[in-house]
Amino acid sequence: MRFSALTLLVLFALPVEAFAHEFYASRVPNRATAENSAGTVKPCITCHNNPDGGAGCEESGGTRPCLNPFGMAFRTNMFRWNETLAAMDSDGDGFTNGQELQDPTGTWRPGEDDPGVEDYVTRPGFDTNSPGSTDMDGDGFCWFGQDLDDSGDCLGPGENDGSVDCDDDNAMVNSGADELCTNTIDDDCNGLSTLEDPVCEDVVDRDGDGVCRMGRDMNDDRDCIDPGEANGDVDCNDDEITVFPGNRENCSDGLDNDCNELTDEFDDMCRGDIDNDDDGFCPVGRDLNDDGDCLDNLEPEGGFDCDDTNPDVNPDETEICTDTVDNDCDGDANFDDSECAGFFDSDMDGHCPRGVDMDMDGNCVDPGEDIEPFDCNDSDPLVSPSAAEMCTDTVDNDCDGDVSLADEDCAGFLDRDGDRYCFVGFDMNRDGDCADPGEEGGSTDCDDMNPDVVPARGGELTIEICTDELDNNCDGSTDAFDPMCRDHRDRDGDGWCEVGRDGNGDGDCADADEQATDTSDPTMVDLAPDDSTVYPGAPENCFDRKDNDQDGLIDEGPALFDGDYRDDGDACVRDVDADSDGWCPIGQDVNGDGDCLDEGENIAESDCDDSNADRNPRAEEMCRNGFDDDCDGDVDLFDVDCFVLLDRDGDGFCVDGTDDNRDGDCLDEAEDRFGMDCDDTDPLINVRASEVCDDGVDNNCNGDIDSADASCPCDDSMCDDGDPCTIDGCNSDGCTNTPDPACMDGGTGADGGMMMGGGGGGCAATGDGKAPFGAACMAFALWVVVRRRR
Repeated sequence: MRFSALTLLVLFALPVEAFAHEFYASRVPNRATAENSAGTVKPCITCHNNPDGGAGCEESGGTRPCLNPFGMAFRTNMFRWNETLAAMDSDGDGFTNGQELQDPTGTWRPGEDDPGVEDYVTRPGFDTNSPGSTDMDGDGFCWFGQDLDDSGDCLGPGENDGSVDCDDDNAMVNSGADELCTNTIDDDCNGLSTLEDPVCEDVVDRDGDGVCRMGRDMNDDRDCIDPGEANGDVDCNDDEITVFPGNRENCSDGLDNDCNELTDEFDDMCRGDIDNDDDGFCPVGRDLNDDGDCLDNLEPEGGFDCDDTNPDVNPDETEICTDTVDNDCDGDANFDDSECAGFFDSDMDGHCPRGVDMDMDGNCVDPGEDIEPFDCNDSDPLVSPSAAEMCTDTVDNDCDGDVSLADEDCAGFLDRDGDRYCFVGFDMNRDGDCADPGEEGGSTDCDDMNPDVVPARGGELTIEICTDELDNNCDGSTDAFDPMCRDHRDRDGDGWCEVGRDGNGDGDCADADEQATDTSDPTMVDLAPDDSTVYPGAPENCFDRKDNDQDGLIDEGPALFDGDYRDDGDACVRDVDADSDGWCPIGQDVNGDGDCLDEGENIAESDCDDSNADRNPRAEEMCRNGFDDDCDGDVDLFDVDCFVLLDRDGDGFCVDGTDDNRDGDCLDEAEDRFGMDCDDTDPLINVRASEVCDDGVDNNCNGDIDSADASCPCDDSMCDDGDPCTIDGCNSDGCTNTPDPACMDGGTGADGGMMMGGGGGGCAATGDGKAPFGAACMAFALWVVVRRRR
């Protein structure tokens, strides 16, 4: 039995050649990855419609460079991720590219950490991927969007309304909730935690002095929401770390430091001329002669003690940057003091002007943090030693002392081999770089130390040399994996190519001594490079009408070639079951005597490999071993028995699995789950689809159709089956159509004797002489109901 028509449907599942530059993928946040046809995990699927990148789509009707909708928009946008590209909905699924890649505003830049939450990243080039597909915690909000129709997702019209759920495991957290100032989380998903949200300013110790507007922070967690903290103390100025109840008055800073409504000289603390703490300073002067007071000549003007109860606080002390005390009495405490400013990370990029914030606590005063590299601009979080050099501006983004093209990080913008191509684009004005407007993007150099390796010559693709281990034309594919070198690739996995034999089993014939000296000799090359059952010396399948072993004979037919070729024509007349699997090259050994000579044993099925007992017409096709196990002429995914592992309609689901990497099958690691595409010929039907409530199809493959599906609204009018002798209704299980007992006491006969009403024949009630016929009508009515419910 052959399935040639069905086999054609799965040609797209063949491995494809790569044609992608990973440099571009690195310019997009939260890149997607997938294993390509060479078995390497690459980010090509981010912009292309297959994991190989810019080639391989031709066989399925695609056009190079095989870009998906996001990839096309990315290219149009000059390969830049920015606000414009983030605001687009390239795949038309109702969610912007930025929402899908967890950067809605498009503010991420290359070199920064990926934004957002990795688990909620979806692919902006595939409309089957969407961040609004699930409301995990049932609060009516998805990661993006609001579930207005109670369908469990936010994919309906108007549901992506700007709402968000920043914790989809907590039903109390979403953009429709109120911010609770009694915890530390972002309840209303406005991006601000309790410590940052203006509505909670009364419970926050903003200046870090240990006192809030409505209490005292007893556990140093910068809030006053814990038990016993709302104790009545009030910080009269929560923007100044030196102002809080109980502090000592600083007599010259113009602030009411102790919150007693008296400032500087009006405060009793500032009228003392005695050095109470014996540190050489009084509240109103300096004790120059060590007599314990500041009354002598020049002493009242010599300084002041801002805390005359603490000998470690006076104008001669050094500022301690983390104790909330104005140690040197200059009016500034901690990082507000100029002595500490260099150890504060004001732009929160992990670097201070005089250190590295290794524990990310916002400062660089901890042991071991007083080290380089320093932040050269602590007011811009995009400028730090951890940032990437932007190459096209005039800023030293990475603080290494070199700007733009002078920075070694920008080598990709230079044309070092003089072929006018850089790693990032084309040098249009011949100035030796690709940093000018319009030069970045398009064709790029993949080896900038070799002028003979370029993407184009005179506008035409450079010829790929199939055996030199170089990507000569910079299309992302080398040697046999380049579309120009398809004849050097073992496309069907049988160990042979169009140009020779794969001697080392690496899937190609591009290595030394693997090319045939005479490619016209059928004993040295593969004459059917896309059919793994045909190659020199293959076992002859005697009923598939193919010359499997390329000896010039088809089954029992005449020679195909002139010349002295190896002749195994007798392979299809052997009657012995050599591998004892019950099959011979000419038929089936029905009686188990080891041959197929008896009556009825020479049949139109045969052993296609009589040296292997696991291969015969009754064996199971294994789907991934490269052999025709069941001898039907089709191998692995070309065999109809393996179609359950193919995504034939391209919706990302197989009958048995999920095609995560979009390579057309569900054979890869962990893809054997979340399957059940109940119609793999229709991309609108799969387990992630929404139920269409009036089309008679189980769109979401849950076993329920239309109104019987819980996601569909149900009312009695939708359940009318047109039969007046059934009671039509709707409940949580869908439509019900039950027999109406009133139809059993007489009828007009217009509905098979089951119409309502009296008079006439048929369906008479028991006792009127027509009981047997009435019973028959009852049975018929029940039969109709059962048939309809099926």
